[in-house]
Amino acid sequence: MKIALCCHLPLDSKLGGAKVYIEAAESYHRNGAAVSLIDVRDWASKAATSWSEQEKLSQLPDMLKQYIKSQGKNFDIIEFEIPYLGKFDDNQQDSALLSARSVLLPHHLLDIKIPPAPGLRSFLAKLLKGAKRKQQLQRIISQSNLSIHSSHFVNVPNIDDKNKLISCGIDEKKIIVSPYGLLPERMQLLANSGKDQNKKNTQPVIAFVGTFDWRKGAREFPEILRLLLKASPNLKLKLLGTSALFPTKESVLNYFGSDLSQSLIVIPQFTPDELPILLAECHLGIFPSYLESFGFGVLEMLAAGLPTMGYKVPGVSSLLPPEWLVGPGNHIALVNLIKQILESNKLEALSLKAKSIAQRISWIENAKIALTHYELFLNKQQTGQVK
Repeated sequence: MKIALCCHLPLDSKLGGAKVYIEAAESYHRNGAAVSLIDVRDWASKAATSWSEQEKLSQLPDMLKQYIKSQGKNFDIIEFEIPYLGKFDDNQQDSALLSARSVLLPHHLLDIKIPPAPGLRSFLAKLLKGAKRKQQLQRIISQSNLSIHSSHFVNVPNIDDKNKLISCGIDEKKIIVSPYGLLPERMQLLANSGKDQNKKNTQPVIAFVGTFDWRKGAREFPEILRLLLKASPNLKLKLLGTSALFPTKESVLNYFGSDLSQSLIVIPQFTPDELPILLAECHLGIFPSYLESFGFGVLEMLAAGLPTMGYKVPGVSSLLPPEWLVGPGNHIALVNLIKQILESNKLEALSLKAKSIAQRISWIENAKIALTHYELFLNKQQTGQVK
């Protein structure tokens, strides 16, 4: 099976969306597929790296259609990011099967409310720009729906995405739920994290792996830390990979304020090999995100043996057991859950449970789900059962 993955970003694993394509390509390859992983600068334009979202929505579809028309006959499957095809009719009998991949399903944003930045300025910006942002979201969703209707499949990483698409009128038969995961060697590195450390009777360290922004719970984090410190004054909150909306360590510390800065460890960027070491001293994970496609940070913390608490939202609830989840935005319940676990003297057993959850989520195995759908469709196509 020959697969082309047309990534909408430069192929840099530090970019979350690009990481999905890079590791999906590797997982397909390890399942025996011949994979071409194509940088946006190659299938579209070198200038695409500097385009705004609006420019991408306007320009990438025509470029993707041209790529499909010129190269489709060289592949069995072409995967691409969901908004960047739009309406497309290709009647070439030898053209590739098309699969729209969703790294973050925009349809959820119709009903998931992400708290804005605190302060008057943010409130006024929401009033002034809210209608424009809603219009932009509607355009992304509309173009995504056209892409899905023009494709043979839409590939999503969690069941909440599937259910949301069905509620929006998408044919269930088109939807493949193919979760991401960790590659075996990455799983092993994280599983070895802190195995030689005795964390008993040490002051608690709570980890968060992810960018620091409003979607990931930045609004609540200072209050979460404040409440945790009331119960454990020597507790530390370790924020890993924060660099994005807050690009530096200083900008994160300033946001929390001087009264909390002594209880923070902020690492804006790290290499994949550094993460197991950074998590080695940690006891628990926290993940107050409002929406994920697949919570890589959650899975990495679980693999390192950190019981992780989060909001019951798409992309997180499919990874964590119900007893480790609270309602979206209910940071007080999240704090109470963490305090309960810290006081339970069951961290060792819960650490084993976290690792067990992570070890069941293999990207190589999950990639077979999509490959099986593709193979069945291609076989039917070859025997004339579908056109």
